Amino acid sequence: MSYLAEVELGQFPPFAALQDYFGYVPGLFRAQTLLPRLIDAETGLIDAVLMSEQALSRIQKEFIVLSLAAELRNQYCLTEHDQLLQLLGVPEQQLDRMIAGRRQAGLSPADTALLDFALKLGRHGSVSQEDMNGLLANGFTDESVLEAILTTALARFLCTLSIGTGVTPDFEPRQPLPGEPDRSPSAEGSSEPYVGAVPPIKYHSPPLGALTRRQKEYIFLVCSAANLSTYCVTAHCEMVRMLGLEGPEPEQIAVDHTAACSTSRPSSTASRRR
Repeated sequence: MSYLAEVELGQFPPFAALQDYFGYVPGLFRAQTLLPRLIDAETGLIDAVLMSEQALSRIQKEFIVLSLAAELRNQYCLTEHDQLLQLLGVPEQQLDRMIAGRRQAGLSPADTALLDFALKLGRHGSVSQEDMNGLLANGFTDESVLEAILTTALARFLCTLSIGTGVTPDFEPRQPLPGEPDRSPSAEGSSEPYVGAVPPIKYHSPPLGALTRRQKEYIFLVCSAANLSTYCVTAHCEMVRMLGLEGPEPEQIAVDHTAACSTSRPSSTASRRR
């Protein structure tokens, strides 16, 4: 169950891949059937980042996802990746200790350093050269550090996606962690979809899209500013200009989107291009 309507996709290759990865098709992906091309892209990303044994082991990467989900109090990802780690052979008691506090879980100093790095990046959105050096001192290579960054970014993405879609866990949910309210959809009242049902569509239907390019770029700008990402703010400001999108100056959107949109006018960049 989620906030969004689900449609039947028939023989949908990404669902077959997810079945192979997880042993089932997680509700997080079934909640996105209105935009099948996105499920296709997400499945490819999960395959490249999470599922393969590369510089980091599969369990190390799953530990990153589980730990960040616990830090963010995300019940869906916490429940799903707890189950996945049990299937990978990690004892339930060790997972309980990890969720309560990773320093009680009997991890090696290297794995503890890895999770410290990932949680600092995922929770606060910042790391330093000193943090990088700490991982290298624990035997990690540049390749494994990059893989840890990608896994952390994917974990944050999955947590955000589960909140936005309002999807409920596919297994008996872990209880909300102490000190935080239960933010699962069932705790907030009705779990009926907010979007009305639509007729079934085929996988080969043309891609759907409800937002304009300008709206998507504005979302990038606002989120980048909220996360204090100078790089992403700068990049998407330039992208708005290069595309000639009309509207407030992109820097105004990043600083205060409410004020900028209330006094919306064609940007000087767009006007010059006309």
